[in-house]
Amino acid sequence: MADTALISGLRAWAATHDSNVRAAVELLISHGYWLRRGDFRAQCIGTDPHEGLLWIKWRELAGYADSGLVCSSSELTILRLAVAIGGDDLRLMQLGAAHRKAVVKAFADALRVRFDG
Repeated sequence: MADTALISGLRAWAATHDSNVRAAVELLISHGYWLRRGDFRAQCIGTDPHEGLLWIKWRELAGYADSGLVCSSSELTILRLAVAIGGDDLRLMQLGAAHRKAVVKAFADALRVRFDG
């Protein structure tokens, strides 16, 4: 697992953002792999040592995800999902409640996970 200062710093930053950013940060935290990689942290995590702030650099993260990384297919899938969710690449945040539920159901169905929404 990544260090607790990194996790708490990213959560504190994400708490000031929309739900898609919070969800993407939580996906990266729960998966764990990317936050442990030094190259990921160096390229995709912004830091301000004077203020003690951390943040995800979404533009760099998107480029990083497409840079031919050496990792498993599931690790890359998690990273690309975090990019898409955090950057709202699919414009999911613009959907109304009924369409959001339909999207969640479609993902649940595709992943064979029960969804009662």
